[in-house]
Amino acid sequence: MDKKFLAILLIVAFFTTTALAQEEFEAGTGELNKQDLILEQAQQTVLQTSALSAKLDEFAVNNTANLQIIAEALLGQQAETQTMLIVTIIIVVLASQGLWWAIFFYFQTKGLIQPLKIGQKKVKKTESKKPPLNLQELFESG
Repeated sequence: MDKKFLAILLIVAFFTTTALAQEEFEAGTGELNKQDLILEQAQQTVLQTSALSAKLDEFAVNNTANLQIIAEALLGQQAETQTMLIVTIIIVVLASQGLWWAIFFYFQTKGLIQPLKIGQKKVKKTESKKPPLNLQELFESG
């Protein structure tokens, strides 16, 4: 019976200490001290800062993507503009040369400009040391 009594006594002691321990660590409802208010404000500030940081990160990612798209569009447009400029310069140069040739041929047909002498070489008259060949003498001697 001593063992049963001792076991019951230990169980009662355990429940008593558990009940007393809960009363000591329980905070009363509605009772907030200054440290609890400071801790709550700090937690709210951290949460707000975290939310703001997440929104700023999202905004930065969107802006970066937009800037990449704009940069690619500008580079493509620059290449296209350069190509168009080169083609325009070639067309203008060829057209201006054609225009000058048309003006030249117009004035040449009107007789205001001397015709071009392209491919014609001036032949110098050289005096031959040989006497001119007389064909009649050649036929008579033959």
